[in-house]
Amino acid sequence: MNVAVSSRRRADAFRRLGTPQAAVAVTDLVEGLEDPAAEVREEAVMALGRIGTPEAVDALLRKLNDPHTDVVPQIVRALRAARGPEVTQSIMAKLSGSDRETVAEAARALGEIGDVGASQALLGLLQGSQDDKIIAAASEALARLGEMAAIYEIVPRMSATRNPVLKRSLAVAVGDLLGTPGEFYRSYVREQRSRGVEMGRLLDDVRERIRALSGEGVSTQRKSRLLALVRHIERAYDRHELHPCIDQLRDLATGIAAARFGSHLETRDITPETLVWHDERFGVGAWCIDLIHTQAHQTAPTPVSDIDILLAVHFLAYGASALP
Repeated sequence: MNVAVSSRRRADAFRRLGTPQAAVAVTDLVEGLEDPAAEVREEAVMALGRIGTPEAVDALLRKLNDPHTDVVPQIVRALRAARGPEVTQSIMAKLSGSDRETVAEAARALGEIGDVGASQALLGLLQGSQDDKIIAAASEALARLGEMAAIYEIVPRMSATRNPVLKRSLAVAVGDLLGTPGEFYRSYVREQRSRGVEMGRLLDDVRERIRALSGEGVSTQRKSRLLALVRHIERAYDRHELHPCIDQLRDLATGIAAARFGSHLETRDITPETLVWHDERFGVGAWCIDLIHTQAHQTAPTPVSDIDILLAVHFLAYGASALP
C-alpha cells in the first residue's frame, strides 16, 4: 500500500483488506482517504467499512462531515454495518442534502442499521420526495424498521406509479409491513419464474383456512360463498382479467372480515377504517386492497398489475391465518 505504484494497484491492495483482523492497516487506509486518485479513496472507504473497528468507524464519520470530501455516498454505504447514536445522527443529517445518491444511500443505511429513532426522519423524507430512487429507498428502510404508519404513504404511490421498477420495490416494502419480512419477496420471485404457481399455493392456503372456520355465525353458506370467491379469483387471474380479480379480492377481504369480526360489527360497519380498531394489520391490508380497487375504477384508471393481485392475495393468506 505504501510503495510508489500505480493508483490501480494501490486501490487493489486496499480492496483486499476487509476484516477486523486487518485493523492494523487502519492508519494507512485513513491516509488513503486523502489519495489523489478517486479509485483509491473509494476503496479506502469500503475497506474501513468492512474492518468496522471503532477506530475505522470514527475515521469514516470524520470524513463524512468534511465539506470537501467527494466520497460521501460511499462513506454512508460503508457505515451500513456500524451501530451507535453518533452513526445514526450523522447519517440522518444527510437526508436533507441535495444529492439524490447520497440521500438514497442514507435512507438505505438507516434501514440496515435498524435504529427506530430514524423512523420519523425517513417518513418525512418519503412524504416530501418526488424522486423515484429516494421514494424506493425510504420505503425499503421504513419497512425494515417496521414503521406501519409508512404504509399510508407507500400504498398510494405504489398504486399510482407507472414505473414498474418503483412499483415492485414499493410492493415488497408493503409485503414486509403486512406480513413476515422477506416472505412476499420470495413469493414474487417464485411467481415470476412460473406464473400461477405461487398464486395457486397462496389461494390453497386461504381455502384451507376458510374450510377450518368455526364458531358462532360461521355458516356452511358463508363458507361456500367465500370458497366460490377464491375460485373466481383464481380463474380471473389465470385469464389475465385483473380488474375483475381485484373486485373479487375486495369482496373476499370483506367476507373474511365478517367471519373474523362479525360478532363485534354490523355488516354495514365492516370497512377498513373500523377494522383497524380490531386488528391494525388486517385493517391496513383491507385498506390497501380497497385503494387498489378504487384507483382501478377511476375516470383515468391506474392499470392493475400481477404484483397488485399477488400482494392482495399474500395479505389475505396472512389475514386468513388468523381466522377463528
